Amino acid sequence: MERKTGKRLILLCYVRLQKANDLLWDYIGLFYLAGALERAGYEALVWHGDWRGLKEQVLAHRPDAVGFSIDAENQAFLESLIPSVRDSYSKQEGREPLILAGGPQAMALGEAFLQTARADCILRGEGDETLPALLDALWGNTGGSAEGTMNREQRLDRIPGLCRIGEDGIYRENAGFGMVADLSNLPRPAYHTSLHRRVYGRTVFTGRGCPFSCAFCASHVGHGVLRLREIADVLSEIRENLEREKRIRYIVVQDDTFCITPERVREFCAGMREIRKSRPLVWFCETHVRTLLKDPSLLREMIDSGLVRLQIGMESGDAGVLKRYNKQVTPEEILELVKMAVEMGLPQIAGNFIVGGPAEQPGVTESFIRKLLNTGAGVVDLSTGFLRSYPLTAISEDPAAFGLKIMAGNDRSGDDYPYVIPEGSTQEETMQQRQRLNRVIREEMGRLLKERGVLDDRILRQVELNERFGLSSRWMMELKTPDRAYIYEYYKMLYLGEGMSWPAHMPDPEEMRTLYPQRTFEFYRSVITIRGVHRLFGMVLSPLEYDLLFYSAGKLTVGEILDALWEKYKGAYDSREEFGAMVCRLLQLSDKRYWITVFCFHDRKNTEI
Repeated sequence: MERKTGKRLILLCYVRLQKANDLLWDYIGLFYLAGALERAGYEALVWHGDWRGLKEQVLAHRPDAVGFSIDAENQAFLESLIPSVRDSYSKQEGREPLILAGGPQAMALGEAFLQTARADCILRGEGDETLPALLDALWGNTGGSAEGTMNREQRLDRIPGLCRIGEDGIYRENAGFGMVADLSNLPRPAYHTSLHRRVYGRTVFTGRGCPFSCAFCASHVGHGVLRLREIADVLSEIRENLEREKRIRYIVVQDDTFCITPERVREFCAGMREIRKSRPLVWFCETHVRTLLKDPSLLREMIDSGLVRLQIGMESGDAGVLKRYNKQVTPEEILELVKMAVEMGLPQIAGNFIVGGPAEQPGVTESFIRKLLNTGAGVVDLSTGFLRSYPLTAISEDPAAFGLKIMAGNDRSGDDYPYVIPEGSTQEETMQQRQRLNRVIREEMGRLLKERGVLDDRILRQVELNERFGLSSRWMMELKTPDRAYIYEYYKMLYLGEGMSWPAHMPDPEEMRTLYPQRTFEFYRSVITIRGVHRLFGMVLSPLEYDLLFYSAGKLTVGEILDALWEKYKGAYDSREEFGAMVCRLLQLSDKRYWITVFCFHDRKNTEI
């Protein structure tokens, strides 16, 4: 394939062995790097996702350099993939490609990785400025700068965070790491460099760095140094993305913690309100609990401007463990924010619980999870994850200080990090603990759904976010499991206006006759009959319930169903009125179980639905 320009070409990529669910993310870091490279006079291309297509892209485009983004999901895999890419390239081109490594995991990489992966350089930290500087030094580009008087090795030695094998064969590791001090100098993400066809522009950031010091957090680049963009520039970028890509329906603010400066958040909210006047759009972000507890009115403004999902740090239900993590929050404060968010109508508030951390009081996190789910039924969205020993964190530097042990060997917790377990515990017990927490989440959510412990309006909002904006949640995942598909169908029919809940009161007999019951499931697939006993979703049906559900196909009114069944059941009732009342009660019960919804179109036979 011919080059578009005579410039040197750099292929930036992120690949992993297992395909990532990337619907919410734009791989924005790669595209910022691509923009920085273009501004520095290079040509850039970006490949992400399926590793099986990477080698083909390398051979087709023949880049001068290939840069790999490395994180907790792909280091071990890339150590075997990169040599294969290098060999294929060399065989076709008769020359060696320049292989570069960066990304979050680069902080922990060194000589061993260079040798195993046969990579040329590692760049630690943010590469927006250091990557172009590295290429300039390697390829002798000076641009008329004072560095033109330096030799190559001198220029390379000046690049923060660069790790390489020198011309003398000795491993060299420069101090520090790349960090962009002034974010206003960054170019826009260069999404046009993508080798994929998909939607980009849903992700933005308003700042880099985090002022908090959680013991487990990998946000160590610029640790404690919060750098912020002008909100006007952020809003301008969002407008540009929306103009370029008409399919964007939500915005993800990717800051580690967004609400540090309330004035900036209010400015952002004002801008989002203006943007949303001309286009349906929602957004979500992550923040620290106390930032919103200090100023509850800020959360109200965020919701009013389209905030639909808020990620907060939960980590544990044990106050002592949170203190050891230096989370600067208590379980009571987490619960307080959840209550506040639910009362204000926030559709989703998400949090994660860490497994494998300091020993907790038995059962305290399980109890806290149940409390959260009951407080925010239909809103609180919980997940679990193993504690990872990210490089340069307090836990990885001194696990014993936290009563922890980092397991040795090749057994990994689902990625490239070994299991972390409390001292005196075992890896199996840690795995079982996560299974136990996940089971508590599933069972409590299932119970709330089954017992109608979730307000209809909250589930309907989840369906709306899924149908209109393509956003999912744990509640939607639970609704869409095969054994609960009828519950999802129930709410989807309500959301689409195709049905309504059965009246909670006993309707007037004449009104009742005009209602059209509609099943939410396929009758013959769902009703199981063995030896004359009918069962639906594990429940035994009476003969009348079976017949009612059979006729509740949205084609007959209650009155017509009564007429059809009266002859069969009149011997069991003193009057037709008594029979009608029983039918009404059974239909109400079926609605409570999500088995039917009700159409109320009085002239439905002449109406196309």
